[in-house]
Amino acid sequence: MASNPTVSDPISIAKPPGAGHLERLRTVLGAWQPFTGGGIAAFSRASLTRTLTFQVLFALGLSCVIVWSVRLAWFPPFVAALGNLPGSDAGIRQGRLDWPEPTAVTLADNRQIALIIDPAGTGELGRAADLQIELRRDGLSLHGPFGHQTFPYPPDLELRLDRLGGTAAWGAWNWVGLALIGIATFSSSMVLWWMMAVATALPSWLLAVVVRRALTFGGACLMMAAAWLPASLVLAGGAALYATSWIRLPGLMLAVVVHAVVAVLWHVWGFLNLPARGAAKTMDDPFGSSGPAEAAPGRLKKKKNPFG
Repeated sequence: MASNPTVSDPISIAKPPGAGHLERLRTVLGAWQPFTGGGIAAFSRASLTRTLTFQVLFALGLSCVIVWSVRLAWFPPFVAALGNLPGSDAGIRQGRLDWPEPTAVTLADNRQIALIIDPAGTGELGRAADLQIELRRDGLSLHGPFGHQTFPYPPDLELRLDRLGGTAAWGAWNWVGLALIGIATFSSSMVLWWMMAVATALPSWLLAVVVRRALTFGGACLMMAAAWLPASLVLAGGAALYATSWIRLPGLMLAVVVHAVVAVLWHVWGFLNLPARGAAKTMDDPFGSSGPAEAAPGRLKKKKNPFG
């Protein structure tokens, strides 16, 4: 009587062809995308270097969009205003505006910004743009959706506002201004993301302890830091829509609020994809699969044949 064939390794039966290669690929990649709940959860087990690398890339992208938006929306009125400056000597000297005409005049404007010269401070030119910049006799006045604010000129400020001097100053400083805007956007984004990450780490970690989720305090910081990455795309999209006149300034401000809400929601989504505490995990699955890790085939004992 022929003996029954030995039952083959159940692991080799359960695994589909190519599954081992996929697992090794995911192990190598680790946390590689912050757009799904599983992807955010994977960052809780990622290294600080990996998280910082993603933050730098997203912050650079956001900075480029903001710089492009400012150049597209605000720079054309400044360039147009240069041609409307007087040919005679005009400027700001010793804290006061020196202008040849006493009446208010609009140098240039579009939907986003208006440049006004109002030496007498009459305010006779109503606000039509989202932001109105007025040069008055004793200070700079800004008019926006939240009212207006006036700032006195520095007493030692010397600024030429005639056509020749204004054109020379603009040519020398406009790229410097764009660089400063990009640096400010990048640095403020990094600081904000980490401040919020540290602020929310303790509640997230305590909640994970209560509901028995596998999350450390440092992992909670990394996960919240990663949640701001997809949120930054919302802010970048809002800036691009504002620059192309699809939305006005209130819409841009709404985008700022929505991007913060997205960061919180993505953090919660990632929290819900965390594995249970004590569950064996051999890799960081960015899609949030939380099934138990499979043991190595060589360490499993073959099942005995019950039929001899």
